[in-house]
Amino acid sequence: MKSNGKYAKRLSIICGILLAGDSIEVLLLSLLGPLLQASSWAVSLEMISALQATIFIGELLGTMTLGPLSDLYGRRPVTNAASSMIFVAGLGTAFATNFWSLLALRVIVGVGIGGLSVSFDLLSEMTHPSARGKQMLGQQYYWTAGGLLTSFFYVIVKGWWRGLVFLSCLPAMTAGVLFAIYGTESLEWLESQGRTEDRLREEAWIANFEGVEWEEDAVKEKVVVQERGRNEGEGDRTNLINNNGGEHRGGGKPPHKILCSRKFRGQLVCMMTTWFGFGFLYYGLVFLTTRLFSDGGGEVDSKGGIDISSIAINSLSELIGTSLVYFTVDKTGRRKSQLVAYSFTSVFLLFLPYAGTGASLTVLTCLTRIAIMSASSVTWLHTPEILTTEARGTGHSACNAMARVGAGVCPFMVNSGSVQAIGWGMAVVGGIVVFAVYLLPEKLEGSEEMGSKRRREEEGMELKSLSL
Repeated sequence: MKSNGKYAKRLSIICGILLAGDSIEVLLLSLLGPLLQASSWAVSLEMISALQATIFIGELLGTMTLGPLSDLYGRRPVTNAASSMIFVAGLGTAFATNFWSLLALRVIVGVGIGGLSVSFDLLSEMTHPSARGKQMLGQQYYWTAGGLLTSFFYVIVKGWWRGLVFLSCLPAMTAGVLFAIYGTESLEWLESQGRTEDRLREEAWIANFEGVEWEEDAVKEKVVVQERGRNEGEGDRTNLINNNGGEHRGGGKPPHKILCSRKFRGQLVCMMTTWFGFGFLYYGLVFLTTRLFSDGGGEVDSKGGIDISSIAINSLSELIGTSLVYFTVDKTGRRKSQLVAYSFTSVFLLFLPYAGTGASLTVLTCLTRIAIMSASSVTWLHTPEILTTEARGTGHSACNAMARVGAGVCPFMVNSGSVQAIGWGMAVVGGIVVFAVYLLPEKLEGSEEMGSKRRREEEGMELKSLSL
């Protein structure tokens, strides 16, 4: 049962708020540095670069641990843990007594952020394929909303960095509470683990939530029918596992072996390259935008002065980037959409060093932001679709980890290099990403499609049995 009703909408809102929390933490990094420099702590530019890189180290740890745990223990408990870490450590940051305690707490926040890709996988698995494209791309509007909300928080606190940090952790708290109340385990993950009864219990809860009739006797009958259908097809499933080396149910191959198999490893390398570039380009542009619109005219001012209106306009331009692919991706395709958007990103970055100041700089940074937002939105959509269910959490997290590596590297270049060197360097990375995307498939082939066919056959058997 994949919902398009009231439950799906509520889950989409909750996951969207979590994504907004991730966005807030990203923009917070670019704003927190100048504020700390202007505070009594008087931190150096090198310490700011370390702070911006450290949270991405935490995110790297989070993606590499929480993602695989979601394949072993489920999407729901990992999402609960991730949102709790962001709120608790984020709240602690507001009360940090020195720079080093702040640094340690931001690492913990980063670990929590690293696990948020699991909630995206959960929503993808719980959404009907016919609505998945627009549903998942719609999540990116929350990302943009998070950036705008951070700008609003910045105006409210008037330079008080502790207040900014406190307000920034509230969305994660809100989403965490809502998910603890309304979140369910992924039905697709439960099925991949052979936990049919647990899956049907979750289906019954969702049906009750949506006001759909769901009787206990029918649930028990479905269990019997599914198990009979699975037993009758056991021979076919054994051949499927042996031939493809990927799909497993319950005690099959662990996720990392699936991803390292001949079928998936080349694809995984291309995906991880794409995500590294996406992280480097997107976060690098965010940090570079803050630098370009600081009072120092390209250098971070000691007073922490930032043209927040120009930064807000850049964040707002992301709405255009998301909308472009929201209305075209199903017709154009995941792969082609990324090729076009990443290509435009590279071209705009080549011209960015020569934009000057004022309106021309604002226009070009916005165009670049539109292009990278379009590209990254489709990357988020495409990745879980071309990963098999049994290794989706691990694979998506590994890709997300590479994005965090790229994001962790870029502050050192953006904060110290010349604008021309930064623009050209980022353009080269964009070209590499275009080549990696070109090598990716449009959709998952083989075991996943055959497995989906088998599930459709089982569902047909269920309906036939229940109608007798």
